[in-house]
Amino acid sequence: MMACQSNHSTPPSPAEMELLIEDPEHRQEVLSQLPPEQRDLLLLQLAVHNPIVAPTLCGEVQGTVAKNKCTQVIGRPHLQLTDPQTVDGKKP
Repeated sequence: MMACQSNHSTPPSPAEMELLIEDPEHRQEVLSQLPPEQRDLLLLQLAVHNPIVAPTLCGEVQGTVAKNKCTQVIGRPHLQLTDPQTVDGKKP
């Protein structure tokens, strides 16, 4: 099991993010096991991680706030990250 399935507070590793982006069937399986808010959060994380697929991922978000954030990601490709970033003092 992936970390994002077993512990919702643990963000997926960069390798897990790549797998979720590259394997749509696996991504749908993981997403189907999450509550709506965490599903949207994971989709947003994936969109930020790989803005090239952001339009596809953003089409799957449900919440209004998540949709707004996705619009920001899609509209600002120059903000694409080249390296994993530190979040809340933790390294990815």
